[in-house]
Amino acid sequence: MQDIFSFLTNDYKEEYENILTLNQNVDGSEFLPTLKRLLETSFRKLIEKNEALSSALQNKELKEILFNNDFSNFILSTLKYDLTIFRDSLFDDKLDSTSYEMLYYEVYLYLKAVYEYEKGKKLKNNFDKNYYKDLVNKKNEDNAILALISATNSLKENSDEYKTKLNELISLLIEKQRYEEAEEHIKKLISLNKKDYTAYWQLCLAQVKCSTIDEVKCLSEDIDKNINFKHAVEIAKSEGDTAFYKKLLSFRDAQFGYRTQQKKEKEKTKRLIITACVLFAIIILNITLPIVLNKINYNKRQKLYFNEYATGVAVYVLEGFEQEEVVVPQTYKGKNVVRVTGFKNNKVIKKITLPGTITTIDSYAFNECFALEEIVFTSLPTIHDIGVKAFSGCVLLQEFNADLSNLNTLGQEAFNGCEKLKEIDLSSSNLEQISNATFSRCLSLENITLGENITKIGEAAFFGCKNFTSISIPNKVKSIESTAFTACTNLETLIIDKNNSLLETIGADAFNGCAIKNLTLPNSIKKINFRAFKNNKLESLTLPSSLTLVNSGAFSENKLLTLDIFVSDPQVFAAPFIETFAYKVDNSENNYIQTELKVYVPDDSFDAYRAVWNIGGLYEKIFKQSEKTGGANE
Repeated sequence: MQDIFSFLTNDYKEEYENILTLNQNVDGSEFLPTLKRLLETSFRKLIEKNEALSSALQNKELKEILFNNDFSNFILSTLKYDLTIFRDSLFDDKLDSTSYEMLYYEVYLYLKAVYEYEKGKKLKNNFDKNYYKDLVNKKNEDNAILALISATNSLKENSDEYKTKLNELISLLIEKQRYEEAEEHIKKLISLNKKDYTAYWQLCLAQVKCSTIDEVKCLSEDIDKNINFKHAVEIAKSEGDTAFYKKLLSFRDAQFGYRTQQKKEKEKTKRLIITACVLFAIIILNITLPIVLNKINYNKRQKLYFNEYATGVAVYVLEGFEQEEVVVPQTYKGKNVVRVTGFKNNKVIKKITLPGTITTIDSYAFNECFALEEIVFTSLPTIHDIGVKAFSGCVLLQEFNADLSNLNTLGQEAFNGCEKLKEIDLSSSNLEQISNATFSRCLSLENITLGENITKIGEAAFFGCKNFTSISIPNKVKSIESTAFTACTNLETLIIDKNNSLLETIGADAFNGCAIKNLTLPNSIKKINFRAFKNNKLESLTLPSSLTLVNSGAFSENKLLTLDIFVSDPQVFAAPFIETFAYKVDNSENNYIQTELKVYVPDDSFDAYRAVWNIGGLYEKIFKQSEKTGGANE
């Protein structure tokens, strides 16, 4: 380090003198710009003198870094702390040799970093400013210590004043942690007075290299094992300086207490570390164990499982099954696979191939298999039972081509939400009812043929099947429950055998929102519930004499042209004509009937109907059946 300073100060004495002159003569506004120019000149000379740096600067990129227009700005920005020192009052507003050395030493560090960069190392932009602070502090310390040494040397050795100054010097040296220098002066003090217990205490501090009580507490060795500490304690006690004696003992006790506390802290820390390690292990175990177990069980989840029954074998998969195509074998351990039980909620399977031996699709078997597009049978199976929600939510399933001639059970919501399903043939099945919501929201269902044994069509059975254009109601059906065909918006033709049908009840909203144009209800019908045919496109309607109740709104929101009524008692209609048959225009509050409407009623009930439906405009539209062209014909 000294060689560097010597090199710099000797070779650049001229620049040093220039900077001294600058600091003394240039006002504040010109100081930095002028210093920049002087520094640039000095830096360039320094580079030229140093062969290694000159060689490094043959690199064009580095040369541009050093000598572009912003070079001096960069240097000044890195020296911002030092320039503050130079300009402020730390050196009585004058640059001395130490400040000059600091300035050039930083330049040296910068250029050394450039040189290291050339050799492929990382360029260092951040220099340690503490070096300069320490240098300044050390200079001040040196000045103070030299002043005390000079003052001490000017006094007689045995004088009290000499001892006082020597004590001051020792205290300052210990405070500044210059222990070796302190030790030399303490020994002088002891040589003058062998019973100077304070000197022994100071010598102890110098030897253990401590300047404060906190440092004494943290010593690795016991303070009371130091011979000079023992001398200090013994002499202070014998000399009767109780206060100092107790002070020394307090240092020892403080060290003991600190060590005891440290030991407790270490034990506590140890326990905390052990606890933390255990907790960490538990956390890691909780995180990794499921992953490990999942990996171990992964293969288990990727295969088919089978349950054996007396009648045959059922097939299922575990949650997490991730194969897009599945082929179910015809036999398992020599027994036919006859039943599908569990593929529920699988979001991966797209195609499944089933054997022709399958007879039962259990409840929820394929419920919400959102990706399932195709079910293929190796040979045409004869299905006996399809359970509740067996295919509910299979939104991509387009076909179910199985022999349903022996189908005995079709559970509620079995095909609910099968939006792509186009056709189902139940014509030869043994079904006695279509359960609630069985085909609800089958938006693409165009054709369905119902079996002859069906006696009931359940609630919402075909709700929202908007691609229906016609439906034939089997003769044995006695009841069509509420909302059975609600919102079948393209259903225009409702076929019911008026002479052979057993239909007795049509539930509320059963055909609400369809597109039926002409309707002749069978002679078996007894009850038509609220809004049963509301909001259709009815133009002609025939109501048989078998009716015992027609509820409010049963045929509202239709623009009827011909209404044939064979019911003798007008009280069968539970609500006024307007509420039962009229329609509204543009959401108005008023009810309307077609101007061309003609209402034909039984001849012997003509007056009764006119008396009940005696409202403006309707009175003249009521006629006897005998007045109809061709005469009365139920």
